[in-house]
Amino acid sequence: MKSAALVSLFLLGLCERESPLDKVRAAAFRHECTDARPYAASAIDTPPAIFFHPLPSLPPHRESINDDVILEAVVLDDGRICDARIVKGYSDDIDAVCVDAVKHWRFRPAMRNGTAVPTYETVRISVRACPTRG
Repeated sequence: MKSAALVSLFLLGLCERESPLDKVRAAAFRHECTDARPYAASAIDTPPAIFFHPLPSLPPHRESINDDVILEAVVLDDGRICDARIVKGYSDDIDAVCVDAVKHWRFRPAMRNGTAVPTYETVRISVRACPTRG
């Protein structure tokens, strides 16, 4: 039985200027999804805009949940999500459904000089749920 849950989404703004973490992020996000290095927020003209975001379906749980899961992902130049990773999690099962949900999201891609480019996006999913009965 699925629990009744309220899951809300917040796109967290990225830093105005490039941070020391950008070099770490660039190295961490070199993967099979894209050969292009994602751009930092400071290097793009228009940030990505979410337009399709199915919410996670929470697994059964015994306790109330009132917490946030924060993920970081690369939004590719076609608006798909690549390589979503947990920055702050709740539990393995809740984190897994949040990562799975984010991988199905679609964005209008970030723009740089009139061209769609891959970039980083940080997302907070607020998970609110009552215990599952049964």
